Order: sequence, then C-alpha cells, then structure tokens
Amino acid sequence: MSKGFLWFVQNNDKTDYVKLSVELARSIKKHNTHNNICIVTDKNTKIDNKIFDHVIVLEDDESINQNQKFSNEYKAFNLTPFTHTIKL
Repeated sequence: MSKGFLWFVQNNDKTDYVKLSVELARSIKKHNTHNNICIVTDKNTKIDNKIFDHVIVLEDDESINQNQKFSNEYKAFNLTPFTHTIKL
C-alpha cells in the first residue's frame, strides 16, 4: 500500500505554481514523512526541484488555452501512482 499527496502544477501568466508547490512539498515532507508527493504538470512547465517523489507530465493538456488550469483535474485519480491518494 502506498500513500501520497497529488496536485496539479501548471503555471499561468500571473502565478508561479512551481514555486508555491515547492513550499507546499517542504511543509508536507516536514510533517508527513511517511507520505510521498506526486505532481502533475504540462510540457511547458519546467520542474527543476528534486523534492517531488513523482512528476507526471500530461500527454494531453486540456487546459492549454486557458488561464485557469482546471480542465485536467478530473484525471487525478487515474494518474496517481499511489493506492491511497490525497488530492490537493
């Protein structure tokens, strides 16, 4: 059984979600050391931080032309590498 947190990280013109996700991951790693972290991103968002245990790059980004990137959220539980997932 694997446990972990999963969320989407897709930057837009106004917000650097990678930076925010690194801070969130640091907090999770500090208080939930037994859980892993998986982020789902698009091909245009660059992830250079090693704090994430899994980085999944979307093959089909349904929110590519949108500023608010919510169109891929329904894919979360099909993409998760964990048997028990907390979706953030």
